[in-house]
Amino acid sequence: MNEKNLKAWTYFLKFQGEKPADTTKTVSCKQPVNDEQAWHELRGRLLKGEALPLDASMSAAYLMLLDHQEQPSLILKAEADGFYVESDIEAYVPEADMPKLIEKGRQFMKANMVHEFASDQMMKLPQPPLCKAAVKPLIPLSKAFSELPIKQDFLSIINERKSHRVFANAPISLLELSYLLWCTQGVKEVIGNGYATKRTVPCGGARHEFETYLSVMNVEGLPCGVYHYLPMEHALECIREENDLRAKTRTLLCDQAFAGKSAVTFMWSCVCYRAEWRYSIDAHRIILQDIGHVGENLYLACTSIDLGTCGVGAYLQKECDAFCELDGEEEFIVYTAPVGRVS
Repeated sequence: MNEKNLKAWTYFLKFQGEKPADTTKTVSCKQPVNDEQAWHELRGRLLKGEALPLDASMSAAYLMLLDHQEQPSLILKAEADGFYVESDIEAYVPEADMPKLIEKGRQFMKANMVHEFASDQMMKLPQPPLCKAAVKPLIPLSKAFSELPIKQDFLSIINERKSHRVFANAPISLLELSYLLWCTQGVKEVIGNGYATKRTVPCGGARHEFETYLSVMNVEGLPCGVYHYLPMEHALECIREENDLRAKTRTLLCDQAFAGKSAVTFMWSCVCYRAEWRYSIDAHRIILQDIGHVGENLYLACTSIDLGTCGVGAYLQKECDAFCELDGEEEFIVYTAPVGRVS
């Protein structure tokens, strides 16, 4: 295998008795890694694609990308004393697999909508609900957005828009959060006798297949916890109150430090069947286009009220799904974005 230095989130490293690892993989070593020499020995074995002996009682090695780095890094932590070292690592992809993987990705991007199929909509099967119903008491949100100092010069908003990874240690208001939720998923109108919703973002077939979850850490008037946005009612429901979300949110977003310093982190899930009902096997590329519209609206809305955000596609899939209490199959997280006051 040849070395490939990838600025990416896919890593192929072989561990004993397992298939190649995905974005984040935990594996234990027989000896604690508590000095420079031991670190280099382990790193050398990983770079050679060698298997590692497993012992759950010792230290854990896992892959992540730190927010201040451009290159992938292998971070090694000893569970006992928190010692860790950092070093660049070159991820291995078998050279023979590269053209196939690139071609697969390119084909997925193309509009190959020439399939012959009958979607569930064509078969006149019942459509799925437009939104998830509330299961907890509602927390109404205000639409008194005239009280916010919203910038009116659209060109200046476009020019000022950028990704922010540094946030002030200050709260955002509940009205500011309400504004961001409205701008990204707000329902303007229900049309066609309940067939679809018109919202503040475009969406293929007006399916609006996304649900918004929030890791709330510093929002005035809201206890720290996990929340779900109800666009029909323009309200929140608290899935659960939970303290110490900063460390957990940072971990969920692959240990990117700025995620844990945000006031709130948006997590959008996809209820796939809403789009599949209409587009069947052609739904999934459209879904990813649609989430881009949502993310850009968040950027522009944040810029218009002097908040900052940064879209993050690097997160722990299973852990984020569990955090939002999703099944991971019919509904799962597809995009995240920490939001905070710009320092």
